[in-house]
Amino acid sequence: MKAKRFYTLLALLLMGVVRMQAQVLQEYFSLGSDMFFGDAVFANQNTMMVRLGIRHHENGNWWADQHLLLLDGNGDIVDSTYLFTNNPSIGRRTKPCSIQQFADGSFGMLVMKFSDDTLRLQKIGISDGLSLSYLDYDWQCTDYYTSDNLFEERFVANKDGSIFYAYPSQSLTQCQTTPWTTGFRLMKFGADGQLLQERTFEDIPFGGLMFRAFELFPTSDSLGCRMVMRNLTENPAMYDCYTLDANLNIVEHLENIDQLSFPRLCGKEAFFKLNPYNGKTYSIDCETYMAPGGILEHDEDILMSVFDAEHFEQLAYTWGITSSVPTAAGYKNSIAFDSEGGIYMAGGMDKFYTIPTSIYVAYLDENLNKLNEIYYTDDFYWLYPDKGICLSPNGDLFLLCTRMDEVEDVGAIYKIPKETFDGIEEAHDAGFAVAVAYPNPGKDVLNIRTGLKDARVEIYDLTGKLICNQEITESITSINAESWPSGTYVWKVVASGMEAESGKWIKQ
Repeated sequence: MKAKRFYTLLALLLMGVVRMQAQVLQEYFSLGSDMFFGDAVFANQNTMMVRLGIRHHENGNWWADQHLLLLDGNGDIVDSTYLFTNNPSIGRRTKPCSIQQFADGSFGMLVMKFSDDTLRLQKIGISDGLSLSYLDYDWQCTDYYTSDNLFEERFVANKDGSIFYAYPSQSLTQCQTTPWTTGFRLMKFGADGQLLQERTFEDIPFGGLMFRAFELFPTSDSLGCRMVMRNLTENPAMYDCYTLDANLNIVEHLENIDQLSFPRLCGKEAFFKLNPYNGKTYSIDCETYMAPGGILEHDEDILMSVFDAEHFEQLAYTWGITSSVPTAAGYKNSIAFDSEGGIYMAGGMDKFYTIPTSIYVAYLDENLNKLNEIYYTDDFYWLYPDKGICLSPNGDLFLLCTRMDEVEDVGAIYKIPKETFDGIEEAHDAGFAVAVAYPNPGKDVLNIRTGLKDARVEIYDLTGKLICNQEITESITSINAESWPSGTYVWKVVASGMEAESGKWIKQ
């Protein structure tokens, strides 16, 4: 009987009847090597606008041409146009802010142009059919902090056609003091590119890197702005929040030093995004969190928080991927919102050194209660979700990734239909798993992660013997495998009496 069971199970594994995590995602659009994505937005119901970069190398120098693509519902190119060239090899650096929608309904971006150590601003307007217009702002600056070669790009488009723009100041940066301090300048420009007002913020502690040192958001009336500045020293982690009116007058200053449940919710790598449907701000991060006493609690996990619309006070937080080992940590995270109050949280997991090899996507309500989770692992490629997610008006989600193998890196966009989050079969039809085992291979602990309710996990050896049957009560179920012999095991997640997911797990 045991021999029969062994060969039956082995045959099922070889035939693929036991569900492995190797489904295929629906590819929407892909590119060749040396091509990469910027950001993407939907210009209308069925047309995506994508910023594309093409790298060039010659004689040790490199430069990148930026283009804009229009893709239809099938992922075919409808139109394209050239934007600009970034050529740092000859001292001409150009970097755009993300695409935004302006007061007249057109789309556009603010471009920072560095030449001869001078910063200038240019607005590129994008109307129907990728018709471009260029507006050079009547302003230039030589006081921009670029010592770490990381540019801050922060601007807000207001409904009256004006914009707010903020940048780190070289003259306000003091590296002789302890801690080091820096400062930012916030400016308001009219629709014609003329500077209208300016305000300075000083004495902000930092550790030498300006990476995401501050954030800039519109206010609910779309006439003022909210500026969040972060203390970037290692300890303590804190931030200040200023709310300003249309004339840059400070109407509220909030110091949230002790209000964060976890300091990294506002750390230097946290990504912030304003939800246009409820006015709340959401942050997402992936840094190691050390508890008091230097105890490692989580290692580079996805961590998400929500702040209220009125005073930017933290309301709730939740963990995405959590693990005590680096190989299963979250990385490169992003957020999207739908008009029905849903929140999407996406990121990379199962890191190989610093590169995530698979994808995690969660669907939550506006208070960060998880409604569903899905996962994707490819047997042949690593997927690096480095350019985030984009939501279409009809609710389909698009992942902007770099697909990597041993030969080349390829930019790729994958489509996740809205119904993917409705149930198990819908997730499988879209190429996603509803449960995942990690680390794989592993040693003494097997973790099963799933968002399914009323579920249990079963573990079998290759003779078909059931060696573990455990109820799932949390998003992560940890199973002690210390006494198991090294080898291959089959795990199954059973939900509501039916097999939902299964796969192989290798114990080293």
